[in-house]
Amino acid sequence: MAAPSKYLAKSRALRLLIVVTGFAAATYFAYGSILLVLRGQAVEAVCTSLDVKTTEARDGRRTSVTYHLAYPVEGQGMTEGTIRGGLSFQLAEGDKIEVLYDPRKPSRVRANRFESLWGLSCIFGALGLMCLPGLLRKPAS
Repeated sequence: MAAPSKYLAKSRALRLLIVVTGFAAATYFAYGSILLVLRGQAVEAVCTSLDVKTTEARDGRRTSVTYHLAYPVEGQGMTEGTIRGGLSFQLAEGDKIEVLYDPRKPSRVRANRFESLWGLSCIFGALGLMCLPGLLRKPAS
């Protein structure tokens, strides 16, 4: 039986790195969402303004939108926070959206929607899962 080539060892190490990085990123993003779901307060926020930035990229234009929100916080009155949403939220000034904020740090806020809370965790978790079978497979002899 021949020893595995350096290429196979490097390939396996790269797949392991992708799997570990994917699961670590999924855990990191899920942690913040878990905290918000467990101890967060759901309130209705009003979009006070928005910043639209369009940048040129090699494959076209990329647009990112930051929404500035005002929402009531128990014991503190109105508080301001921001969420980034690309164009997926399609909010205008004066529009309302339900958000979750952390009572311990009221400026930490996310839209109370699945994609805002769990989207990045799902993407990175799926990346790790897709690479896992290749990591577990025995190399061909």
